[in-house]
Amino acid sequence: MTTPATLEQHLASYLALRRSLGFKLVQHQQQLEGFARYCRAGGASHITVDLALAWATTPGAAQPGWYRMRLGMVGSFASYLHALDPVHQLIPVNVLGIRGYDRPPPYLFTPGQITSLVEHAATAACRNTSMTRHAFFGLAGVTGIRPGEAITLPDDHVDLEGGCLTVVGGKSGAERTLPLHPSTVAALGAYRQWRDQAVPFRRHHRFFTTGRGGPLWRTDLETVFRDLAAQLGHQARTPRCRPCLKSLRHSFAVNTLISWYSQGIDVNGRLPILSAWMGHIDPASTYWYLTASPELMMLAAARLATARQPAPARTETP
Repeated sequence: MTTPATLEQHLASYLALRRSLGFKLVQHQQQLEGFARYCRAGGASHITVDLALAWATTPGAAQPGWYRMRLGMVGSFASYLHALDPVHQLIPVNVLGIRGYDRPPPYLFTPGQITSLVEHAATAACRNTSMTRHAFFGLAGVTGIRPGEAITLPDDHVDLEGGCLTVVGGKSGAERTLPLHPSTVAALGAYRQWRDQAVPFRRHHRFFTTGRGGPLWRTDLETVFRDLAAQLGHQARTPRCRPCLKSLRHSFAVNTLISWYSQGIDVNGRLPILSAWMGHIDPASTYWYLTASPELMMLAAARLATARQPAPARTETP
């Protein structure tokens, strides 16, 4: 029987994993090593909310903002351990009652669920709206572009002969070209043909249009998407983790990473490619997706454990 890993051993693996993704974590290491010693001194082998709170708010640990930062460090470590063993408790956001920005966990769809959503969008009662929403959700699902980028996508930036589209107006302001799968080219071509026949007079030069020739509105698309998701049984998991248009972008990134891990691809080597594809200014925005899914965390941990195993001893043949 193997001896269960200690919190210190888990911490070493956690830090090694995150550093392999580009994080330095100097302060995290100092603080979390202190937390591990605190747990060991109290005879605790698993993280609990009460234990994390008691350590984070140790008298003399400075201001409330510092309490929150310390608790956030433990919270990330606890999320990693919870994916490996649910006995470790997750630390609720803002449990100290100190407000601040925390990026909400993304609502993730599997590729099959995205296909169902796109197909369901095509069954709306009004064909003028169903055709546009079917094409819009489909493009967002297979490319991961931002909803705002898709809404303002110029018609002449969709090159179906070349099999690519050019995205402008992203957060970085830089232009990027995304190659398209032949099936996506065919779907966009069918939409363009229908659009030009059904809505010949448009009040804009965007690729996607309303049935009356006007531009799409983000609020309308969000409402329709939420309704479609609810009809297919996708409900909010928490008040801050709910289906929304950006879920398609998050799901694209996470599903891409899961696919790479499953195929044994060098994920660290491919991350800059994904970062450029997504239009991220800072690679840290792409690294965030690696901690956004428990499945990804487990795959990354398993890959790291395999990489750290000693190579088998070589034997000399006589």
